[in-house]
Amino acid sequence: MKFNNTPWSHHGIGIAIALANLALVLNAAWFFLFIAEFPVSGWLFFNICTPSVAVFLAGFILKRTEVMACSVPLLAFWGGGGLFLFGWRGTMLFAQAGHIAMVLAAGYVIYIVLREKEWKKAITGAIFGSVVLAAVFPVQQSYVRAHPELVKKMGDPVFQKHLGPQ
Repeated sequence: MKFNNTPWSHHGIGIAIALANLALVLNAAWFFLFIAEFPVSGWLFFNICTPSVAVFLAGFILKRTEVMACSVPLLAFWGGGGLFLFGWRGTMLFAQAGHIAMVLAAGYVIYIVLREKEWKKAITGAIFGSVVLAAVFPVQQSYVRAHPELVKKMGDPVFQKHLGPQ
């Protein structure tokens, strides 16, 4: 990522988005690992947002367009999708804040790509991210459906309803 054509104020927006995502991922880790006492595998599969955000943060910190572009399908699918899959009450408000931050990160990456015109890197990264998403999604869904006891620990009836009878 060159950032040659990007004004400094736009870097500040990226930093704010990255910090918001980091804070919300740490909050989610606290909830899943210490409050709800999920196993690490449960945390990673039920909060698939964490690895998605980690890809974005790695690309942002390393200033690598292709890595940030790789995160866009993940952020858009799990962040954008989460806005419709989870409820908007109680502790789920924290999850929804994370989903909003993920969508903002995806938008920021798209903005940077358009501004810097690094098409080849962006397309390569987005294709790789789409392949990762296609490979991980069925495994993640299988894990979630195989662990109804963890679904109940989340305490979100809207999410439980989407999964159907357990």
